Amino acid sequence: AGKASGIKNVAPFLSELAAVRPRVVLSNISLLLPHLDSEPYVLRSAIINSIGHILVREDHSLVETKEDKEEDPGDENGGEESNREKEERQMVRMAKTRKSLFDILCDRTHDITSFTRGAALKVLNDLTEK
Repeated sequence: AGKASGIKNVAPFLSELAAVRPRVVLSNISLLLPHLDSEPYVLRSAIINSIGHILVREDHSLVETKEDKEEDPGDENGGEESNREKEERQMVRMAKTRKSLFDILCDRTHDITSFTRGAALKVLNDLTEK
């Protein structure tokens, strides 16, 4: 019984964290995705809601890597070009991330539990409205 109540407490926390700090959830999404195959539908639904919060964010600053944060002090002549290249790489990375998350969301519309299927459909509906 303790495990079930723990999951029931973690699920709302995860959804709320994704609403407030989607970057934190996205940076740790690899730890969450294996739980989509776990038994508790409450946790699966919370992960789906978290993915929805991440996808709703429109800004491209959501995905940052260490290489984007580092500045090259010796690159004075090609600084403008390298910034453009960094932006392009970041845009490509963000597009791939969004596609992967959207694919996960679509896959979850076939979940074994109707509650999780409903959560996935609700997130898809929210995405079409925004």
